[in-house]
Amino acid sequence: MRPLWKPYPEVRGGVPEEYDAWRHALLDTLGSYCAYCESPVTNDTAVEHKAAKKEASQKSEGGFPHRQTDWVNLVVACGACNSAKGAHPDVQDARGVAQRGEDLYHAVMNHWAWPDFCPNPPRRQPYQPPKQQAYQLFSYEYSAQSQAMLRQRDLHLPESEEIEHAHFTRATDQLWVIPNERYISGLPQQDSARAKAKRTISTLKLNRHIEGDSKASDRRVRNRTTTYLNAVAALGDLENIVQRADYRLEDPRIKLMVEAITLEALASGFWSVWMFVFQDPLLTPLPETVWWELKNFNAGAGLAILTALFLTYPQGWNGLDASSRTIFPGTDVSEERLGFRPAF
Repeated sequence: MRPLWKPYPEVRGGVPEEYDAWRHALLDTLGSYCAYCESPVTNDTAVEHKAAKKEASQKSEGGFPHRQTDWVNLVVACGACNSAKGAHPDVQDARGVAQRGEDLYHAVMNHWAWPDFCPNPPRRQPYQPPKQQAYQLFSYEYSAQSQAMLRQRDLHLPESEEIEHAHFTRATDQLWVIPNERYISGLPQQDSARAKAKRTISTLKLNRHIEGDSKASDRRVRNRTTTYLNAVAALGDLENIVQRADYRLEDPRIKLMVEAITLEALASGFWSVWMFVFQDPLLTPLPETVWWELKNFNAGAGLAILTALFLTYPQGWNGLDASSRTIFPGTDVSEERLGFRPAF
């Protein structure tokens, strides 16, 4: 997930009484991308509640309707994520993970991995959810998996109709969301972090994909995989240009290719997929690769290219000031949440 910086906006005329009134403020702050799957959102934009807003009933304890206009509880989501998540996590879900004495609303914020952080919560909403490392907590795996196989790995919680589908056990090559074991293995509470990642993946149904279902409207996995393959191809194109330029970053061909890849990433969305493809080769290159040779010419070149591709525009670019230089609006480019320091 893309790490999101979501400061509380200036409110004129009082705090909105309806959560939909936050729609434009959320889009202006976070950009037109789903906070969960990272696909572009245009007309089908949902104001999404991290903690469910549903009212209690005779059959259910409901969610947290008194939190439905809280800025810290709101993000932007695509229709597929909004539908897949449904009215969860609710009170019952929170009870299943809450520690003794823990407020249930706080449990939702603490035991699922949310991408956003509000640095200045309003006084009327004093609770500040923790600054989560959602970007570092998740990774991807390109492999042949079926929905049945993903269920066995606790990476998908299928509905009954999915289990009954003829292709439920059919494996296909797709890009799946998985816990980032490289990051989790260095944490003091590995089991808790891994469980949080899997719980989030299952709640959002980020790996839901039934191959061959002509009626399926959820194309998140398919679109994510297409973006991954395009990113791999773009990395290869950039490698070729860097070689032809004799590893000189000042060569205009490199700048043009970087700008072209950035525009493709902005159009396709899925920021963390692009970072997944580019980050390791550019920051920790393997010997005898183009990026290894580039590092020998210029130790900071890989970081500079990665920053220019997906993180921040150069100082003074197009008249932007330092606070609005992020390429993907709303991205938190701090070292704490990325895991490395960008080349500002």
